[in-house]
Formats: sequence, C-alpha cells, structure tokens
Amino acid sequence: MRYTSDISASHAATVGLRRLLLAGSALCLANLVSAGGAQAMTLQEALAAAYNNNPTLLAQRARGPLRIG
Repeated sequence: MRYTSDISASHAATVGLRRLLLAGSALCLANLVSAGGAQAMTLQEALAAAYNNNPTLLAQRARGPLRIG
C-alpha cells in the first residue's frame, strides 16, 4: 500500500517534469520562429551543400589526390 505522501511526491515530480518539458518545447519553438524556419532548396543546391559540408569528403580533399599503385 502506498502512503499519501509518496503519491504526493510522485505527483509533484510529474508536474515538475511536465513544466520542464513544456518550457523546453517553448524554447525550441521560439528558436525556430526567430531563425526564420526552414528554407527550400533545389536538388542541385542540396547536393552542393552536402558535398561542401560532408566531413568525410572534406577530410579526403585535405589529404590530397588519391594515388593508386
């Protein structure tokens, strides 16, 4: 059998967690709104951005040309 003080503590923790999640969600939403949201890209722009920002490709380009043999 649970004591009423245990139930009250559990309820208080749940309410606190809900408030924390609500505040975090509001902060994320405000951040998206202030940033202007997402912008549309053409397929060519998306491929160029991926090519220019891919860490694996950047590291390989920094190493220089591939030499076989």
